[in-house]
Amino acid sequence: MTLAQRRESCRSAGLDVEISDDSLKRIHRYFELRSHWSRAHNIAGPKAMRDPWITDFVDAVAIYQAMAPGLALVDVGTGSGTPGLLLACMAPDHPIVLVEPIAKRTAFLRQASHTLGLEHVQTIRNHWPCPIHPQEVQVISRAVISPALWPQLAVSAGQCVRSV
Repeated sequence: MTLAQRRESCRSAGLDVEISDDSLKRIHRYFELRSHWSRAHNIAGPKAMRDPWITDFVDAVAIYQAMAPGLALVDVGTGSGTPGLLLACMAPDHPIVLVEPIAKRTAFLRQASHTLGLEHVQTIRNHWPCPIHPQEVQVISRAVISPALWPQLAVSAGQCVRSV
């Protein structure tokens, strides 16, 4: 899939956002790394591996459009880094915290962040809630718990999470 086709897949999903060629190349490299690691460590599911540009990329672009600038983003239960690492590829200066309890996935996340030069990504091997700095953050998760429970869990962990 060419860069133009990737941009078109976003537009056809109603997501009209400008993503740099460097970011798209970084995302492509992330998908390659994830595919390589998944062959040995099973860190991503078969659906995501078949067509990550549709399954994962379009979701990440939608979140990218809604991210609050300057407010750290925490991806809880990030698994193979989706959408957290994809967001970091699109916004490499934005602080992103990846929370994942499984060791093999955490190892992948750290290696991928380093390989992709994502200096503002922090990976924490833990369950949510866990202490994160800065105190005020945006929280995303694809399937860990009900979104309605996030503020309650965040407050119990001493975090300040705004509901949007």
